[in-house]
Amino acid sequence: MNIQLSNEKEKTKKLTNLLNEEKNTNNTLSQNTLKLKKEIEELKLKIQQRPKEPPSNSNKNNELLLYKKIDNLNETLKRYPVILGKDEKLISIIFASSDQKMHYSMICKNTDTISDLEKKLYKEYPDFIDSDNMFLCKGTMLNKYKSFESYKIKNGDIIIVNKRDD
Repeated sequence: MNIQLSNEKEKTKKLTNLLNEEKNTNNTLSQNTLKLKKEIEELKLKIQQRPKEPPSNSNKNNELLLYKKIDNLNETLKRYPVILGKDEKLISIIFASSDQKMHYSMICKNTDTISDLEKKLYKEYPDFIDSDNMFLCKGTMLNKYKSFESYKIKNGDIIIVNKRDD
């Protein structure tokens, strides 16, 4: 029993470290996304405010530089997994099965639902596709169409996946 307890403590410590790393990554991604959106808006505003007279050679060069910068910013935005709306934040949810065959951490938004994430989850764990699954968190059975926010699910929470036996 002591060995099992020691192993479980080690697993818990590893999961805690993983969650802390993901939390730091989430904050950085959110900040970078906001900065890039702001830069794009500023550049769009500059383009709209440019003079209507025929551009001189230096104006053409400046305009080309602005367009290149917009393209670069758009490419950078495409590399981020999600774009956060107002009042949205990234969280990490851990899916674990009661039979311990599944243990999977997923980054998502607080406004996402289990239904939004099921395809990705079942891609990683295809054994669960054909079963009727029940999702539990903090002792509550979850409706897979309600948002995590509505259940007050936050970063690092664990959702238990139970296969229903009919």
